[in-house]
Amino acid sequence: LRPPVLDAGIVAALQWQLDLFRKRTGAAGRLRSNMDEIELPEDAAMTVYRTLQEALTNVVKHAGATRVNVDLIVRDGMLSLEIADDGCGVADADLSKPGSYGLRGLAERARAVGGWIEVSRGARGTVLLLTVPLVHEEPTPTGTRKRALA
Repeated sequence: LRPPVLDAGIVAALQWQLDLFRKRTGAAGRLRSNMDEIELPEDAAMTVYRTLQEALTNVVKHAGATRVNVDLIVRDGMLSLEIADDGCGVADADLSKPGSYGLRGLAERARAVGGWIEVSRGARGTVLLLTVPLVHEEPTPTGTRKRALA
């Protein structure tokens, strides 16, 4: 299902989602972006939106964080979404456990738009980084075709 808030654009949708998170949890959080508006096709916008949604769900369930910082950067043909919390940090065993369907689902979504996800332990807490190329090569019977994502 496509959230109607995406009609306002990805930056506004992420800010709305972070505002809801702050109201529900009392945790601090901020969104920074180097662009006010970013044009994305539906599949890429949904990937970015759902990645933040799942990351915030994980913060609530597992991290015990008091702060979440979200950075949305477009540079050199790439869109990066970085979500960093100050919680207890993710353990390597948590990343490879069979029941971690949320992170696996995010990785599959990212791959579907030519991107990838990295999850790591930060200086304090966990950092999730989604990277999506703004030009995606699609296989065709005669080679590849580039499709602009922005």
